[in-house]
Amino acid sequence: MDNQLLLLSPVYAIREAATCNLMKLVEKFGAEWAQNTIVPKVLGMANDPNYLHRMTTLFCINVSMMMKSQTESRNTSRLLSMIE
Repeated sequence: MDNQLLLLSPVYAIREAATCNLMKLVEKFGAEWAQNTIVPKVLGMANDPNYLHRMTTLFCINVSMMMKSQTESRNTSRLLSMIE
């Protein structure tokens, strides 16, 4: 199943697990892959009319902040700028 569909699940535990899985994917495929693949989708969710999807954006930001130095700080800054 597409991880983005899991991020949009109405079930909190599934969205939370999908967010944690994103961290593992970024660790495996790298920050550049995340910048090109994950970040645009997460940023799109930040403007979704459904508040659960917007909350999931915040969960993704939280996970990205906990990531090791592999994730470039500009990704986090870009995500954080969406909620200001």
